[in-house]
Amino acid sequence: MTEHDPMDRACPYCGVVLDKRPVRRMKCPHCRETIYLKHRCCDYSRPKELMTEEEAERVDAQWGEHRAEDYWRRMVDGFEPQFEAERKRMPGAPAKVIAKNTLAAILASDASAFDKKGAAGYMARLRKLEGGDPMPFVRSRLRYEAQEVAENWHPDPVFVRLIGPDDDRWPAKCRKHARYNYRPDEIGRLADVPCGPECKCWLETVFPDEIAGVDNEDAEEEPDGYSLPWAVLIPVALLVVVAWIFF
Repeated sequence: MTEHDPMDRACPYCGVVLDKRPVRRMKCPHCRETIYLKHRCCDYSRPKELMTEEEAERVDAQWGEHRAEDYWRRMVDGFEPQFEAERKRMPGAPAKVIAKNTLAAILASDASAFDKKGAAGYMARLRKLEGGDPMPFVRSRLRYEAQEVAENWHPDPVFVRLIGPDDDRWPAKCRKHARYNYRPDEIGRLADVPCGPECKCWLETVFPDEIAGVDNEDAEEEPDGYSLPWAVLIPVALLVVVAWIFF
């Protein structure tokens, strides 16, 4: 059916062909019922169709389900194969439930730290949308990020350091960790960070040559300035003595 087909201008209630095809919702001049114009789900390429109120409500529900599934698919972006497998395991389940189970399964599996970091981040967003506390998953994401560093740079020994903004957005509870460089297997010591939704701390990779073997517990501040090596001081001292004797 095309816009040139007379039946495309027919009222979906009484079947009378209208003089002009409606461009928006209107009442039929013959039966006085409200005619709706809607795209069939899920195809925007075809023109809108004339529908009854009942048909329009059914199409709106189909579009709602389609948009919900599209939203939750994007919520688990990067985990589409796992999402599809979970959907086959739970036919007819809402997309939100499938997405949540997909992420939980990834976190409980032996997936890489990179995948778990992403899953924990998505779970934090999902928990926030549900009105719950996202911080357990935010903290998990931070720990998986440290594990990812260890996996990517192994066997080279690397460290991670907690950093954040130098203002009130970085509470003292998290700031106290900034003095230390942690090995990835010590990330459990950061189990309480970030300390809250407003805390703006993150992890930074630190390589061994950046810390020059300084121990976390016994680190001391280096004195200001610098000292000249003896290879320079001795010749300078001799020149001063010779100049004093002869001049």
